[in-house]
Amino acid sequence: MNKFFALRISDPTSSGVVNKLKNSDEDITISQIYQFKDELTVGTYLFIQLGGDKVSWDKGLIGLASITKGPHNEGYDKSDPKYFEIDVKMILRLNNAIKRSDFVYYPNAYDAGGIGPNTKGEPNQPIKSLNTKHAYTLLRAMADRQIDIADTIHNIFDEDVCAEIFGDIPMFFEKSISYDDFQTNKLADISTYKEASLEQRRKYFQEWMVHQIRPDTGKHYTTKTAGNYASSLANDASKLEMLNIENTNLFHYIIYAEFKDIKAIIESCPNYKEVDEKNNNTFRNAILKYSEYLDSFSVKQEKKTCVDIKLSPRNTKRYPLNFILYGAPGTGKTYSTPEYAVAIIEDIAIEELGDYDDTLKKYETYLKHDQIVFTTFHQNYSYEEFIQGLRPDVDSDTLAFIPVDGCFKMIADDALSHPEQRYVFIIDEINRANISKVFGELITLIEEDKRWGEKYQMCVKLPENNELFTIPNNLYIVGTMNTADKSISLIDVALRRRFDFIELTPDLDLIHDEVIKDVLYNLNKYLEEQLKSSDLLVGHSFFIDKTEEDLPRIFNNSIIPLLYEYFYDQKSKVKKALEESLKVLDDKVTIIDKKMGRLKIELKDDNK
Repeated sequence: MNKFFALRISDPTSSGVVNKLKNSDEDITISQIYQFKDELTVGTYLFIQLGGDKVSWDKGLIGLASITKGPHNEGYDKSDPKYFEIDVKMILRLNNAIKRSDFVYYPNAYDAGGIGPNTKGEPNQPIKSLNTKHAYTLLRAMADRQIDIADTIHNIFDEDVCAEIFGDIPMFFEKSISYDDFQTNKLADISTYKEASLEQRRKYFQEWMVHQIRPDTGKHYTTKTAGNYASSLANDASKLEMLNIENTNLFHYIIYAEFKDIKAIIESCPNYKEVDEKNNNTFRNAILKYSEYLDSFSVKQEKKTCVDIKLSPRNTKRYPLNFILYGAPGTGKTYSTPEYAVAIIEDIAIEELGDYDDTLKKYETYLKHDQIVFTTFHQNYSYEEFIQGLRPDVDSDTLAFIPVDGCFKMIADDALSHPEQRYVFIIDEINRANISKVFGELITLIEEDKRWGEKYQMCVKLPENNELFTIPNNLYIVGTMNTADKSISLIDVALRRRFDFIELTPDLDLIHDEVIKDVLYNLNKYLEEQLKSSDLLVGHSFFIDKTEEDLPRIFNNSIIPLLYEYFYDQKSKVKKALEESLKVLDDKVTIIDKKMGRLKIELKDDNK
């Protein structure tokens, strides 16, 4: 019968022994033992725990050793002749120590020789005897923490012992849970997987693999096989001919439905079978297992609703939860949205942002991780695209429809699940859609005091599946609106009441050429005088980093068509606007009126 003990090393002068325990595969002599002389025989197992005060090592369980030489050299310490020595060899070694607090989920690890939580107030002893319940739980915890431990445990202990270790054990969950179920629950977390690097995703897949049962042998996949499958997924697609996918490292793909399409494309490549057969069908099998892995993300516990989640009121109000950047064409509304989005997520003032290119890189990173979502409204944009709608179920054998979440609902659900982060939903051209139709009953939920976590938090039932839905207080809605397209006064009253409006005006300071600066100033001065509106102006972005030689192209392609809209195709008024704006150029520019078609401008020959 296996015997187990817990050995604690806490003497600061034992750093040499500790270093060997962490790194050496040779026999290691352990000193200062004075208990269990008759029981510490060859083959006895010792859980090695590091402790002590003012020590140079990380405290906690570092592995399992086996005694290779029983008690010997008794009385080597003349000052205390009770001490003897034993020799041990490490047979299980953890990459990182498991601390006492890490065992809180394992009730059978409590009072396990001082390794797990101590509930009986027993003093720390250098060596303690463990019962099998304690020992098997400690081994299970080690396997839960490190991918290669499970295989080694299977090699050390017989099937009956492994059945105890990897079977259902009490844990502080709703019920006892098996090793494989625990690993599946721990690893199959789509939010964690989505945020992981390609190398981390590869590691997660390998960890999941070694907890799966091979259908041909009835045993777990080995670490080697898991590694081969992961390598095949990362590399073999690059060997295929006529492969039309964006990334050949298949760990880029994390959505099951998308990967099904990728799988079909791969299998249609002319040399797919050749590549697979060269690797003993590893590529095909790896793709099948990865499909199964991605599908496991959808087989999760029942999704929490808003009533299950408690949020705290917002602790920062630097930016309103809903605001619209509005202004004339070319005032930089869309250009500014990455700055506002990054500043919101990082909770800093716009002025504190660095270079725009650096901000754009951060924006793209947040966009990639779905912390920012960008969409553009148009006249046909609908509630079904925005919140939820019925779509054909392509996997059904009959004509069936299923509710499919829209882009806003998806980011709202993500934000609700991650209250520690801020999320930004950008709606470009927000005034071009029918707001009441798109938002539907949710128009009330976007109000600041109705957000989940605030004083008057509210949720609604969605019509397609009766699912409870809310908008959390860490989701910001940023819209842009072109005032030349539709005046603010014509915007839905319900929308205006729920949004702050931030005006972006033509900024002459961003134009370095003094002549062009005067051209824009004169043009906007004339437009405001004639049209009696600050909505119908021309923005600075048309003229940034431009010279006089660029003016014909800018005016003919961008400004003149805009002026025809502003003046309802009245050529005489457009001509007057051009004359007023271009008068600073003296005789360098001429206005061309060919009677047929619109006005044009061009540089005179001596200025070309």
